[in-house]
Amino acid sequence: MVAIENIFYGFPFVWKFAKASSGKLPISIINDELKSQSNRSKSYKTRFYIPSNNRLPKTILLIHGMSVLGIEDNRLVELAQNLCCSGFSVITPEFEELKHLKIQYDTIENIIDVLKSLNLKSNLIDTENIGFFSISFTGGLGLISATDKDVSGLIRAILVIGGYSDFSSTACYVLEDKNSDEYGRLIFLYNFIDLVLEKSENLKDVLYESAVDNAFRRYGKDSVANKLIQDLNIRDKEIYQKIWNQDDYSVNLGREIFESISTLAQKMSPIEYVERINAPISLLHGKDDRVIPETETIKLSEKMKKMKKEYVMEITGLLSHGDRVPLYKQVADLPGITNAFGYFFKKLLQKR
Repeated sequence: MVAIENIFYGFPFVWKFAKASSGKLPISIINDELKSQSNRSKSYKTRFYIPSNNRLPKTILLIHGMSVLGIEDNRLVELAQNLCCSGFSVITPEFEELKHLKIQYDTIENIIDVLKSLNLKSNLIDTENIGFFSISFTGGLGLISATDKDVSGLIRAILVIGGYSDFSSTACYVLEDKNSDEYGRLIFLYNFIDLVLEKSENLKDVLYESAVDNAFRRYGKDSVANKLIQDLNIRDKEIYQKIWNQDDYSVNLGREIFESISTLAQKMSPIEYVERINAPISLLHGKDDRVIPETETIKLSEKMKKMKKEYVMEITGLLSHGDRVPLYKQVADLPGITNAFGYFFKKLLQKR
């Protein structure tokens, strides 16, 4: 249900982000390294967006998605700038495994490590009142991180956009449903095909470059993957062609992979961690999302409702898995997306 109070908090940001307003507050952008508090040899490339006219405002930790551009992705930069222009300090740490399109439990531990290490920047940002904002596949990983007992007390509110709730059902959709987005399928195949096919290193390289080609829209002579395919052995060439041209083969391969990751799937499913969630959550998902279906967010919201957790959930036509649909095409969805952002901002700004 859309709440008027949430609209009040969310509308200025949504209006600005939709390009309906061009006004921007002055901000400072600082590129730095965030040193790990638990491992002195480890650090994270981090960008800080600080409002110039606001002393230690509330902080939003913004986790990037699976993109080879990492924190340089223009969509993330624009989002961070608009959040900052709305009066928040914004931190975007970079995770190397996500930049390299790796699906690993390590990401959960690295996000926790970042949260623990933020107090090293207490002279620059508010490290005790954090809004946690994660996107796409890392929306699910981030949500698990936010339930860790050592950091959950720092988090005042959570916003997840386009996330998954059940790793198994997401893997099934991505690998077996012919309507699933090619980018998500390539990432899953790249990460897990070696579990069911021996000596698949060269094929993995092609799958990785195929995903990057997809992200950068490199086709034909510009495709890096097309060049690498020529060097594959006969078996791997046939497998690559079957993946895209034979639905039965693709489905069976997906099932084999799914069976091989069952243990990992449970560890990486946010729906298994709902009882540990303490902060209020705003769940937002694009309608007809073909990378991660909106049913994942609906499923998570149903579990949260059953366990009487604080949340709002909105399915909107204003988002298409990380990309925005022009506002004029989806005016009817404006209250929903405004409600979701407004709830997140309201909970973050509330006094303890």
